[in-house]
Amino acid sequence: MSVAGPQPSLSASAITAQPRRWPTAVAPPPVCVNASQFSNSHEVCPEGTACFGASCEIVPKSVPRERLRMAPSWINAWSGWTGLGAKQVDAVAQSGALGELTGATVKPVCSDDGYVRPQSNRGESAHAAVLATTLVSDREQTLEVRVGTSGRLTLQIGDAALVFEPAHNLGERALPDERFATITLPKGVTPIVATLKPDNAGFFLRLRTPEGLPAPGLATFEPFPQAACKTGPLLSFSPRTTLSAKGPQFEATPRFLGLVPVINPNSALSVRVGDDSPWTGKQLTAAKLVSIAPLAVSEQLTFA
Repeated sequence: MSVAGPQPSLSASAITAQPRRWPTAVAPPPVCVNASQFSNSHEVCPEGTACFGASCEIVPKSVPRERLRMAPSWINAWSGWTGLGAKQVDAVAQSGALGELTGATVKPVCSDDGYVRPQSNRGESAHAAVLATTLVSDREQTLEVRVGTSGRLTLQIGDAALVFEPAHNLGERALPDERFATITLPKGVTPIVATLKPDNAGFFLRLRTPEGLPAPGLATFEPFPQAACKTGPLLSFSPRTTLSAKGPQFEATPRFLGLVPVINPNSALSVRVGDDSPWTGKQLTAAKLVSIAPLAVSEQLTFA
């Protein structure tokens, strides 16, 4: 299969990221929303533009506005290839061309809690993975790339080539923000190509300002529509079991921990407990799932 889409070129040099720590900071609330989002008092961006937090910006026609997701935290939606041999992955790492993956099948790679694992199988794997997504920024900005990984992770962000070595054994879950690197992200569209060895390792990835704030005016979309994550797999439920006078109860608090999608005001949430139970009518409006600030608000669900 010939793979179409953005074809970034790799820089000849690579940077090995070093550990560093920054205090946690809170992002300022956005002042606009996209036309299909719920809004009560915020500016609604007209067609042909998209909300990047502080303003409505014109987006190129090549950008699928309906698939844009704001990126206040983890980049947890990718188009990806797994089960690849070292030669294929090394070719992508050297050329940056996704066309090197001819014959491989692209699929969505999604995470609800920000920890991205292209393959879920345990044990040793001799294979590797390639992942791709696209950044859209409303401004040129200097950003920190913050990573925690249990495998060898390379990132090609436009012309910046970064290498992150694992801080943990393969069977151990990586921690957020263990490695840092600094890039200059241009205004407009910038493709990201990642390679991960082995493909059943996992990683966290987010972009922050030098002050530790979420990157302003930043959105993403997967480059391959047939391998784009749906909204459901990106929604974290933080499940827990409690005891009440009625007996055991299951509680869940749905919220977006990573990318925040555009949600139609008529959207609703249907849930089920277990694989065999029917979908129940917990119809929550989009306003309860995604708020204007801080972009991910909770609505508690309780099942007897």
